[in-house]
Amino acid sequence: MKAEERHKLKSNELEETISKEMQYFRDHWQQGLTVVGVVLIGLAGYLWTTQILDSRKMASHEGLQNSIVQLDMMKYQAANQARLASSPEDTEAQLDEKPFNSSDIIANLSELSGSDVDMMATLQKAEAFRSQLYFKTDNLSASEKAEICKNARELYQQVISNYSKEALAVGAATVGLGLIAEEKGEWDKAKEIYQAIIADKASQFAGTIYPTQAQKRLEQLEDINEVIVFSAAPPVIKAVENTESQPDATANEDATDSPAEEEKTPE
Repeated sequence: MKAEERHKLKSNELEETISKEMQYFRDHWQQGLTVVGVVLIGLAGYLWTTQILDSRKMASHEGLQNSIVQLDMMKYQAANQARLASSPEDTEAQLDEKPFNSSDIIANLSELSGSDVDMMATLQKAEAFRSQLYFKTDNLSASEKAEICKNARELYQQVISNYSKEALAVGAATVGLGLIAEEKGEWDKAKEIYQAIIADKASQFAGTIYPTQAQKRLEQLEDINEVIVFSAAPPVIKAVENTESQPDATANEDATDSPAEEEKTPE
């Protein structure tokens, strides 16, 4: 077959293919536009959803950060008020005496439950509960303290259960459980918690600060439980009167009361 004939056959095949495609498009152009429209709508929906998720994510991060800053500021003000109250001679300007109340912070953190910052929000919420034990100026009743400890303990356990593979979160929550046990006077339980952290320092808590923190808490617990033995009181030494070295008071009185010798006058 000659080259011209081969080229002619190829040209005819190409023309036929293009012609068929054009005819197909003429017959099905409405369906094609529908498909294009669906794709565009899907793309627009995806972009809109992504933007909403990004905005929600940004809002949750901002809410968490604001809660952390607010709680730290409240702690600072409460500690500063306590310092000024113990030093009335301090001339530093007094802060506004507002009672420590982390209820609003706890409510804000509760709104972040289930978000992408749920882990940190739960830890911070437990810290907000526990801080009431240290910074709240109102006298807490035994039942109020027990309720605060219960709420904080449940949140720490929730972190350990939901984020068991997050070593930093589990470590912070476990140390928090130990501190709650201390607050309730459960010294043996607190020791067990800290000892478990130290025993696991080569695996789950390797490279974290929590084994060191647990060791420090154990040392402080030893100091708290150490029996204080007072030394015996020194013997009382009675003073012995030395009558020989002291002048006779009676003689002095006689010498004072006796009249002076009269001078002799010449006759």
